Amino acid sequence: MAVEPSVENVVGRVSEDAAREMLALLEEALKEAEALLGAARREAAEAVSKILEAKDRQAEAARRRILGNAEIAGRNLTLRLVEETANRAFDAALQKISKMDGTGTYEEGLRRVLEEGISALAVKDVLCSSNERDLRVLKKLAPEVGRQMKVKIEVDPTPIRSAGGVKVRSAEGTVVYDNTMEARLARSRPLLRRQVYELLVGRR
Repeated sequence: MAVEPSVENVVGRVSEDAAREMLALLEEALKEAEALLGAARREAAEAVSKILEAKDRQAEAARRRILGNAEIAGRNLTLRLVEETANRAFDAALQKISKMDGTGTYEEGLRRVLEEGISALAVKDVLCSSNERDLRVLKKLAPEVGRQMKVKIEVDPTPIRSAGGVKVRSAEGTVVYDNTMEARLARSRPLLRRQVYELLVGRR
């Protein structure tokens, strides 16, 4: 009868030791599981962050591409408007000039155009050409301008195709200064383009 309590005690101690060992193992397994879970969470967070960063980069690249394309399209549209406006201005100016009767202020303007052409050539003998309307005015102006500028001026009787103005060349024809309205407008085209461009950009 005395053996039974000691056996029970041994069994109890063994059971308690086994339970403690099992609890220790469970605690260790739990810690490992928590560590693995934490690592998995960190890895997942890093993966999500990289995905979001990649999407942000893609979105920024797309935004820049869209803005760049819009800027190019806007610039092309502005340049096209500038060119169209300049062309309309030139056409209107040439039409207006071609309808003038060659008297009054037009005659004074033609004198300045002739003098400018002669000065540009810097020769003593010149031959001038113009359209049919301006030929009559040139024949009238040539003697007076020639005396003032000490230059011999000959007027070519064959008219040229032009809205107005004068084409001046040296007597031997080696040097030519085109001072027709078309040529003068062409020389002023860059300035007019810039003025129109600045006007369009200023309204944006």
